[in-house]
Amino acid sequence: MHGFRSFRMIRPSGMTLVELLVVIAIIATLIGMLLPAVQAARETARRMQCANHLKQMGLAALGHESTQGFYPSGGWGCYWGGDPDCGFGRTQPGGWIYNLLPFMEEEGLWSLGAGQSAGAKMAAAAKVFATPLSQLNCPSRRPAATYPCAGSFTVFNAGSTPQVAKTDYAASVGGSQNRTDHVIYYEGPRRGTDTRAPVPDGSLNPWANHGGGNGYIPGRVQMQEMRSGVSYLLSEVKVADISDGTSKT
Repeated sequence: MHGFRSFRMIRPSGMTLVELLVVIAIIATLIGMLLPAVQAARETARRMQCANHLKQMGLAALGHESTQGFYPSGGWGCYWGGDPDCGFGRTQPGGWIYNLLPFMEEEGLWSLGAGQSAGAKMAAAAKVFATPLSQLNCPSRRPAATYPCAGSFTVFNAGSTPQVAKTDYAASVGGSQNRTDHVIYYEGPRRGTDTRAPVPDGSLNPWANHGGGNGYIPGRVQMQEMRSGVSYLLSEVKVADISDGTSKT
């Protein structure tokens, strides 16, 4: 008589579809809980980096003041680029960012075109406009990159470039107060409603008589528009000029 063999059901290894879906749901829930914390940590790091950029620019401004005797000038306005052969202050057409470059370990960029012809300087100035610097951008807002330039925008002493760098920071111009006790000669005013920067006397800067095709009314004005801020057109603001202190400036 043959005996009966007993058989035991062997469950196949692996997970069922239901178990897999449960695991996926748990993982998704954990990610959903952790992601905001990770994003908050990253944003905190970006804010710290942004604050460090401001600190470095502040230190650069102090270095400029210590070396030149005044804070960086606002230059001649947005229609002018920097020129390394024009020094600092009222004779320098470049704005506050250009004037800070040597004090931000970017002297190589600042000195592009030094001692060269006008045409070479214009090409160098275009390169400066098209060079992004990470310390001039807030990482929460944008990366250090170039962006399309408005086609109608023309800089008098720089060649054209389709892409330019941007910044997320600004200098304090302050309110306006016209004064005649601080006399600066400059060509002007321009014709019509053109409100571009007044240009200093030609004896101070080789670019000063460059009209940009817009022309000037003959004669010179003996007044500079003074501002209550630190960096504005043709400014040379000294520490002593900030009468309410610099601890919060």
